[in-house]
Amino acid sequence: MTCVAAVCLPLAAQAPQSVTPERAAFDAWLAAQATDALAARRAVVASLTSADAVMTRRQDVRTQMGEVIGLLPTLDTPVPSTVTRTTRRDGYRIEHLIFESLPGLKVTAAVYVPDGPGPFPAVLGTAGHADEGKASATYQHVWVSLARRGFVVLAYDPPGQGERFEYLDPVTGRSRVGAGTREHMMTGLQVLLTGRTIAAYMVQDGRRALDYLRARPDVDATRIAVAGNSGGGTQAALLGASEPRLAAVVASCYITSWSDMWLTPGPQDSEQILPGFLTRGLDFADFAVAAAPRGFLVSSAIQDYFPIAGSRGASTELRAIYDALGAPDRLARVENDAPHGWSQPLREGAYRALGAWLGRPGQPDTEAPVTPEPVEALRSTPTGQLVSSVGSRTVREVNADEARALAASRSPVSMAGLRALVGDLSQQRGIVVSRQRRAEGVHVEDLAVEVEPGVHVRASLTRPATGGTRAVVYVHEEGATSQDAAIARLAADGNVVLAVDVRGTGALSPGTGDSGYAGAYQFAARAWLLGTSVVAWQARDLRAAADVLRREAPEARTIELHASGQTVPAALFAAQFDRFDAVTLEDGLTSYLDLATADTHDGATLTVIPGVLRVTDLPELAARLAPTSVRIVGPRSPAGR
Repeated sequence: MTCVAAVCLPLAAQAPQSVTPERAAFDAWLAAQATDALAARRAVVASLTSADAVMTRRQDVRTQMGEVIGLLPTLDTPVPSTVTRTTRRDGYRIEHLIFESLPGLKVTAAVYVPDGPGPFPAVLGTAGHADEGKASATYQHVWVSLARRGFVVLAYDPPGQGERFEYLDPVTGRSRVGAGTREHMMTGLQVLLTGRTIAAYMVQDGRRALDYLRARPDVDATRIAVAGNSGGGTQAALLGASEPRLAAVVASCYITSWSDMWLTPGPQDSEQILPGFLTRGLDFADFAVAAAPRGFLVSSAIQDYFPIAGSRGASTELRAIYDALGAPDRLARVENDAPHGWSQPLREGAYRALGAWLGRPGQPDTEAPVTPEPVEALRSTPTGQLVSSVGSRTVREVNADEARALAASRSPVSMAGLRALVGDLSQQRGIVVSRQRRAEGVHVEDLAVEVEPGVHVRASLTRPATGGTRAVVYVHEEGATSQDAAIARLAADGNVVLAVDVRGTGALSPGTGDSGYAGAYQFAARAWLLGTSVVAWQARDLRAAADVLRREAPEARTIELHASGQTVPAALFAAQFDRFDAVTLEDGLTSYLDLATADTHDGATLTVIPGVLRVTDLPELAARLAPTSVRIVGPRSPAGR
């Protein structure tokens, strides 16, 4: 829902006009899943009327956050680090730093150190999605202004930005897939397969940066905050929820509500999609709940694509929580009537809040002019990239090693493990809610099949002219009912064919997406946020289709399953819960391990199941079907070849 004051509107009511009735019904059903989860959360929040209740909620949120992020184990060793050079400026110096986040995984950073005696309060500077990372001109305004106000600032590059391209082209010096969000998405989908998120690696960077700061004699370890904008605001919120040693959090141009984000602009970057986030009873405000009663600044742009209504609603909710904890002065809000970005009024709000909370009062509110350094001047590496200068592991390499370790160590999959991934499909039933015979052929009927209460998928039932004792459930990534030639071939071989457009295909295909993100990604991300996957949806649809085919073709002595493209994994899962006499898998992925360890991938978004490699992989699922015949035709590489 979108809630303004006491008025709440169903998410589905805000959806644009859908092209097909099936899509309208699906969108309404999907919105209802989010609406119900958010309504349940609001009921919990409404009960938080005492400090004890808030503290209990805080602990639960911290636990849930750690699980949905997939946090890496903490390290209690000193941080390997090197200051490669130092640049002197009026009133401060810049130390050009390289430190390790994980063994062999290096991070480039710039440490702004004020002149004069310490120890100083400190700020971790988390960069947004600018290609330049820490060296973005906007962010330099913040780092320099804080240093002038007596803060040590450690500003570091996230993976895929600044000096940390993971897909470096050695000839051009640029990213092979595109810096920032594109690198995050490429690696982010692979990381989901191992049961983590790319956010887990960003939190790990922040934790080790914090370890480094706390070990410096010129830093007061009790007065360290994190501050960032946009993607940096995301990182600040994630770190604040995960790291109790921080004294304060500044999250700019990020905090809103999923009620307002769900439809437009929809799911955003990979580190912002935490599987099961909504169904575990979480929303954006819970990042601050996990941090409470430490200082938390909600900083928002009124014209942002992170909706301002959600930001204001989150602040209202948090005000009651901070009041219950007796810490009203530890929650602050600043907003500016501007588009997305860390505009000067928002930056100045950060200076005020950090000055009050970290013991630097009396500083001027107005930001003095800052002349940004050229990107090259802030480099910690000779070439401007870790991989080509000093060598470094990448997040995708670390994740690939974890994927291989899981493959080597996990136990054989059980039915309980399968149900944990895709639900219990054993009792799935399909209901034909309408049918219409096609005018051009007496042997073809168009069906609408209900696969969830209120969710209908298109199907076509084709009978061979001579009758048949064999039947096939046919599914294709582009929509099975439109594959006339393939259906005709199957029917000509004497098969009764039920072609079904499972969710993610045909009339229920992902569409074009919003705000620059691919439709397939946003379609899958909504499923992940709700604790499920497109594969799970499709597997349910296939089980329902098999149920329908058995009723519609009782004369059939055998029923086969034929899947193509991104529907192949769903077919293998559906076959674990049903008895098919043969399974044909065409033009599809053959291994999640291959996908997790590939250099790059393409066309596999809808196949991703968070955490699947902790439980099973596609070859094991195929082997479990023995002695059923499994034909693999034209297998596809993770890169789509």
